[in-house]
Amino acid sequence: SSVRYPPIQGMVNLKVVGCSSEALELPAKNLEKGKPWETNGVRERATVDIMLAQESCLKSVEICNRGAGFIEILVGRQGFNEGSMHVLLPTTSLMSLLEIKDGVGRDKVRLFDTKLMKIKDQQRWKYMRVILTQQFNPRTSIGLSWIQVRALGEKAQTPPPSTTPTKPRLSSLSPSPPPANRGGGGVPKVPLLGLDDDSEDDDDPLMHLSGTKNIQALQRQASTFGSKALPEKKPVGVGFDGFPAAKGKPKPKPATLKRS
Repeated sequence: SSVRYPPIQGMVNLKVVGCSSEALELPAKNLEKGKPWETNGVRERATVDIMLAQESCLKSVEICNRGAGFIEILVGRQGFNEGSMHVLLPTTSLMSLLEIKDGVGRDKVRLFDTKLMKIKDQQRWKYMRVILTQQFNPRTSIGLSWIQVRALGEKAQTPPPSTTPTKPRLSSLSPSPPPANRGGGGVPKVPLLGLDDDSEDDDDPLMHLSGTKNIQALQRQASTFGSKALPEKKPVGVGFDGFPAAKGKPKPKPATLKRS
């Protein structure tokens, strides 16, 4: 056969506990290994009972058909008794009437997830019964090439992000400390106007903090600068005609008329 069987890693482990009919070379136990199961001869209806390795919330059931026209899946928690089982997947078509008549499309892959399942609540199930029917072609056997059952994983509940604004830390609002003096601890020396680097008060850090002599030196500089008088800027003479008068010549006077 050209059917490729997928690996069963990550799926719920299955154990076949019974079936209505099986061929000698294709028993129902093959489904545990991802291999095909087929009825012994022509059958219009066939069932296979499967027990899950642990009770699980079912997420999906994926199958590869082998000539069946319809499928139905039942689940239960207390065995395979008819009264204790529930319909997980209602009767669903696997092949169209034209495909059944022509004998094509016998090995289609179908995935039945929670959208197609009848049971919507997340209940845990231990037992599963698969029912296959084929009423329109009485000349063929039916079965499954493989079946995979997936369970819902346990999702960790993460708290929603907080909408409360966070307060800034006090350390981020406080000014950063001044850089430390590379030559040693203490307050760094800053040269000021009027003081020599060789002053006798340079070694006294308190003098740099108080600034008494520094202020006095600045005041002396200001007084010395203020005592120097600035040269007076004389205005340039202007003639009567509006043009500047020539240097070194007296300013001409306008002519006056004598009264007779």
